[in-house]
Order: sequence, then C-alpha cells, then structure tokens
Amino acid sequence: MVPLEPQGQEPIPRIRHAIEGHIASLSIDMATKPGMLGAWEMLWTFADTLILEREQRGGFDPESLLDALIVSKNEGHLDDTELRFMVLT
Repeated sequence: MVPLEPQGQEPIPRIRHAIEGHIASLSIDMATKPGMLGAWEMLWTFADTLILEREQRGGFDPESLLDALIVSKNEGHLDDTELRFMVLT
C-alpha cells in the first residue's frame, strides 16, 4: 500500500468529517444538502492540495500511484477533473 502524504496527520479528522457528510447525502432528507456540498468541497480541496504538493515536489517514484496518475495527466490521458476524481475514488 502506498501511503498518502499530504500534511501529516492533520487532514485525517477533516476527511473523516467530510466522508460522513458525503454519506449523509445518500439520504433523501434535503436538510443534508449543505453538509454534503461542504463535504464534497473539503474532499475536492484535499485532492487539489495533495496533487499540487506532489507536482511541486517534482521527481517521480515508480511505486507511487499518484505519480503515475500525474504523469498520465501530463501526457494528456487525463484532465485535471479526472485526476481529482481518481484520487478521491
């Protein structure tokens, strides 16, 4: 398993909260919509940060799935949105 390495352990509680909010979006209760949208925004920001940090660091680790996805994006096989969805799923 390749570890995620965004900013240490700090994002883990935020991601857990975002995932809980995203799961709540599966209910029919429209009152959960603001929480779901906030959860999605947090997850999207996490993916953006993770990708940006890896791109800025440079280099290539052949064992890193994220590095392989970034190379695929740079070669035109994925766009920015597809890359972020792949990171989140």
